[in-house]
Amino acid sequence: MDPITALGAAAAIAQFVGFAVNLVSASKETFDSAKGSVSHIQTIEDVYGRLRDFSTLLRKPSKMEPGLGLLVEDKSLLDAQTSAINDLSQVCRNECNKLLEVVPKLKCEPDSRTRWQSFRIALMTVWKEKEIASREKRLQGVQVALTLQVCSLTR
Repeated sequence: MDPITALGAAAAIAQFVGFAVNLVSASKETFDSAKGSVSHIQTIEDVYGRLRDFSTLLRKPSKMEPGLGLLVEDKSLLDAQTSAINDLSQVCRNECNKLLEVVPKLKCEPDSRTRWQSFRIALMTVWKEKEIASREKRLQGVQVALTLQVCSLTR
């Protein structure tokens, strides 16, 4: 076997061993967890569930007291910012919903959990990692834009 082929085989073996270690670790964490999933999935459920609820609140029209109205020199600027906040809130809520649709598939019932079920959940979690990371990255971009709009409105 030539050195380049041997190096390629060694790299493939190392990659497989890393994947297997990740899978066994996630399986053990899922089995031992009180909520039946890895901690990252629990964090996603908590954080993005709250973000979804907050973005829903942002979309609701607010009724301001007449004496507490905003001092705005340019009404069109206020309308543009309000419209942007509404649009970004809608995008945020939709992305949160899409991300949170994945979460129940990556959890098992704590009462009826077996090692095989935990392994299967861990395998699905590893398979969904890229999708989850992609959705989280999109949500982070929306969060930044939403934060800028809200800060701009309140300055």
